[in-house]
Amino acid sequence: MNNSTMHVGKNEHYHKGFYLLDSESISKSIAEIINPKWNFEDIENDHDGFSYEDADVFRMGSCHLFSLALNQTLGLPAYELRSEDNRFIHAFCSFDYFGKQAYVDVRGATTDITEFLSGLYIDFSKRLLCFPQNITAEIERLTPDEKLGYNFALYVIQKNPSFYSAE
Repeated sequence: MNNSTMHVGKNEHYHKGFYLLDSESISKSIAEIINPKWNFEDIENDHDGFSYEDADVFRMGSCHLFSLALNQTLGLPAYELRSEDNRFIHAFCSFDYFGKQAYVDVRGATTDITEFLSGLYIDFSKRLLCFPQNITAEIERLTPDEKLGYNFALYVIQKNPSFYSAE
């Protein structure tokens, strides 16, 4: 996959990683990243409700593990997006790209907030609030299942580090 970035003029957006693909191909391509340590016994022993078989789990459900891994490997600040009634929506990281905020999750990085929010289950009638993710507390309370997911997130980032970095 070509991981060139696109940034043309003030009104264009920066895209990196899977964001360079069309929206249908993003999920498919992420799901093609298979956890090399996953086996069918993991399903039988799964207690957190998520199978860490492929990386699409970090797009819907275990995004907090991916943002923790981004924070720990690349030093990116991690955030939680919540609705005004405090419902958790998504976890992500961020960096500054020439004065624009880039949003980073398993899909890669983009400065297009609409594209970033697409595919997330959001009630747009409610205000969205952004909070720093409490990294220390999150890591301390990881369950054994979540530790498997966290290690898989580290693998995904190590496999494609340029998808997620500011460089």
